Amino acid sequence: MALPAQSRPSLIPLPVFNCGRDSSSDVLFSVPKKTHPIPAIYMVQPNTACVRASGCSTGGFLEVPGWTESLRGILDVCGDGQIRVDYRLSRENVNAYLVRSIDGTALQFSIPVLIPDPPVPPPDLPPEGADGVVLVHIEHIKSRARELPGLRAIGGLDTQLSAHHAAALEPVTFIHSSGMMGHSLWKADSNNFLDHDGLHLVVRGAIPYPGPPDGTTRRTVARQFRDLFGDLSETVQKAPVPRMARAQVMSADQKFLRKRLLKMGLVCFIGDGSLVARRITRYRPYFRLAGPKEGLHVPFHCPVEAMPVEVELPCSNETITGLGIRKGEVIAITGSNAEGKTTVLEGIIAGEDDHAPGDGREYLVTVPGAVSAEAGSGEMRADDISLFFSSLPPGIGGTPKQVHGNGSGSMVMAAQIQRAVSRKSPFLLIDEDRSASNLLVPCSTQHAGVTPLSTLIRENRECLGGMAIIVAAGTMDFLTAHADRIFALEDHEVHFIDRAQFRAGLKDHLGRMRDALEEP
Repeated sequence: MALPAQSRPSLIPLPVFNCGRDSSSDVLFSVPKKTHPIPAIYMVQPNTACVRASGCSTGGFLEVPGWTESLRGILDVCGDGQIRVDYRLSRENVNAYLVRSIDGTALQFSIPVLIPDPPVPPPDLPPEGADGVVLVHIEHIKSRARELPGLRAIGGLDTQLSAHHAAALEPVTFIHSSGMMGHSLWKADSNNFLDHDGLHLVVRGAIPYPGPPDGTTRRTVARQFRDLFGDLSETVQKAPVPRMARAQVMSADQKFLRKRLLKMGLVCFIGDGSLVARRITRYRPYFRLAGPKEGLHVPFHCPVEAMPVEVELPCSNETITGLGIRKGEVIAITGSNAEGKTTVLEGIIAGEDDHAPGDGREYLVTVPGAVSAEAGSGEMRADDISLFFSSLPPGIGGTPKQVHGNGSGSMVMAAQIQRAVSRKSPFLLIDEDRSASNLLVPCSTQHAGVTPLSTLIRENRECLGGMAIIVAAGTMDFLTAHADRIFALEDHEVHFIDRAQFRAGLKDHLGRMRDALEEP
């Protein structure tokens, strides 16, 4: 599969260690410019080194006793024509190592490998979605790890403390993320990719610690690595090509739509049928990483009254409909407790990522740059809160345009919102559960020098710089009343509420509250 030049990793030369080689020798290794850190559990302990250079008088890069100095010799007997060690992209102590675990019960390894001729979809499919192909290959390997003896090492399944290494087998349902997340997960990224040379993978795992390196234990480890390479090669060749093609097209469609949203006047598109609720696990504790919720999972559908948007996807030639969140508009998502308001906001944030078929968020696409504002005390360092505060309370230094001191929850949140405005963020997310309510709506005891967000939206929206605002509001009725579109969640289903209808209901509610105040 040919990839566009911009998607191929740029390589920078690393100096060759002086181990008796001629100074005019070619560069021994190259590494991608952009790399992801390795999870702490896999970090190589100090004073250990990795894969050794041929021609070195000592047989390696650095003369360090232990298992690491045996790695090159072990790897030389592994691999075949279908899979080989990717020495060109090896990085010492980062993606190529062999070290004893901290608990002493396992031998942890990381080996960069190259499969020169992996099965891939037809070349006429969009190369921008090649990361979807890589994900399918990786997930297929994970699915066979408990069945094939050689692959059990990837999850450390035969070690005494296999849970320490189980993250390598955790399923992943997102294809690509611009954020630095999920470092412990095996996924498509700058270490695992497809280019003109083939499929590049960094295989990590653990085997039971065999004892100090000697002739017998080295042969034992070499045999386990041969089994690993053999089963890995067989598994890659049997990966499902139709599933790769679907993932490749879907990844490309999401990238295309994300680039096109702003031209359509949108900052987010939530496709009908999207499943935004997540299932949190030990190794995927963050909603952007988590897979779809199990059990009852109500799909999102844009109500007809909200004027659904129709989108054509060029790669799949499909036409889909859904909710389009427009530039500069204010959307309120209301409803009772535990209806899924926060979940919708999390889904919108996750729309910055590309998702695999079956994740549920495949057609939930967001432009980059979403900002969330939350309350929380913190140190103010020349922060501007002048949109909301015309004066400062005692004990806070500076001016509303340059605040110094320990700010309250509302002041910190005001600074976050104003920072988003100044940076021209495309949209702002506010969750009532994490907000300073006295910054969002007025109250009877509020100081005259404070202007809440709902007042700015009603009287001076231009000061918000055309930034879209999405609010999860359960009790912020006055803010909801000034939103451009109002959605209510009931039994997790999305309903549209006409603003005039909402305001009429709010008036009735306030009337009942007034009557209640007159009671003894």
